[in-house]
Amino acid sequence: MNEEDFKKLFSKIKEVSYKTAGDSVDYRIHINFNEKTIRLLFQESVGKRDWLNNFNFPVKIYKNQKSCLLAHRGFGNAYKSANDEIMTELQDYMQKYLDFEVVIAGWSHGGALAVLAAEDFYFRFKKQAMLITYGAPKTLWGKKSQEYLRACVKDAVQFGNNNDIVPYLPPFPGYHHVNIHRCGEKFSLKKIFRADVYHCNYGEIDLI
Repeated sequence: MNEEDFKKLFSKIKEVSYKTAGDSVDYRIHINFNEKTIRLLFQESVGKRDWLNNFNFPVKIYKNQKSCLLAHRGFGNAYKSANDEIMTELQDYMQKYLDFEVVIAGWSHGGALAVLAAEDFYFRFKKQAMLITYGAPKTLWGKKSQEYLRACVKDAVQFGNNNDIVPYLPPFPGYHHVNIHRCGEKFSLKKIFRADVYHCNYGEIDLI
């Protein structure tokens, strides 16, 4: 994907209508026939339940398996409440479009859920999806979890505007992105708290 493709994907995440499953998990499966991709998209925070999950940041074992995946509790609980429904629907599309690749993407809160969905996709189907997030908070805890997620995906690009506070959260040692790519203007303390601007302009700044 090139710069324009990433910006178009961000616009698509913002404009599509979503369906809700589980504990207020908003997602949509979108087919891009030009790129021959099945896109699993996750929406940003839109309600009280999303914000409660955002602040439920203590670490928990997301999957008690050999990898011992550790994650942000609120995001883990939210995604697990809807994962069977989401993956069943995704599998239906995969069976219909056999030669299409899967892209899992999200913005903000949705980006955090996209990370867990990418692992779930690999765990269930033994296939690697492309992971793309914009302004996502840190989802994983510990280097082992980070390394495991990197092995689960075909590639991971997590855009974090230098002046967007959300990708710096939670602000505690041990939390990680899968693969953060910093972009936008030079960091400024005056700008970091302007989430209304710098958390929302990924379709307008230079990403690459």
